[in-house]
Amino acid sequence: MIHLLSVDSTNDYILREDYPSGTVIWADSQTAGRGRGDHRFASPEGGIYFSCLLKDLSFEEALLLTPKAAVAVCMALEDICGLSPRIKWVNDVLLEGKKVCGILCEHYEDRYVAGIGININGNDLPGDLRGIAAGIGDGLSAEIPKEKIIVRISDILLSPMSADTVREEYGRRLSVAGRYVSFTYDGKEKTGVAAGINENCNLLVDTPEGRIALSSGEITLL
Repeated sequence: MIHLLSVDSTNDYILREDYPSGTVIWADSQTAGRGRGDHRFASPEGGIYFSCLLKDLSFEEALLLTPKAAVAVCMALEDICGLSPRIKWVNDVLLEGKKVCGILCEHYEDRYVAGIGININGNDLPGDLRGIAAGIGDGLSAEIPKEKIIVRISDILLSPMSADTVREEYGRRLSVAGRYVSFTYDGKEKTGVAAGINENCNLLVDTPEGRIALSSGEITLL
């Protein structure tokens, strides 16, 4: 595990060199943290920001890397911090409805990287995020063991986990099942009830026009 005081993006950093599989880059802050699409990820000093490199994944392992990363974060927070996180499809981890973790999985040729950012103190976040985001340390008196959490998440990511187990663990932590959601599909705004996930961890939404499987995009809870 390589620890840096600051970096532009741990994902960008780890992909600049041909590191061996299992390498973890951890930074105290990021100056250009990224989310999905063109979203920025606020990365003030004090949070947990790291990337784990994996190589030679099978097609199914690569397809389920983001869900597996979300499951790994939840398991680590449950085991180490005694928290009860939930997953907002597709790649956010929530506590009491507020985002505490974002995940960005990317690949370049045979290299796959799982980038994970976890907020520790919600008060460190920009003011415009405090209504929708929080920290895993909010309300806890004990110090958060950052390195222990990183090691635990990375160990889960690098360990064998069957596709069925990934789907089961992801599905039972899904926060949106049974909730009304809105989303964009084929360029049109639609609404429906989230019904769960399919074998690819796509979100199934029942709409007036029928069931839709979302493979990407953003959803909004109604």
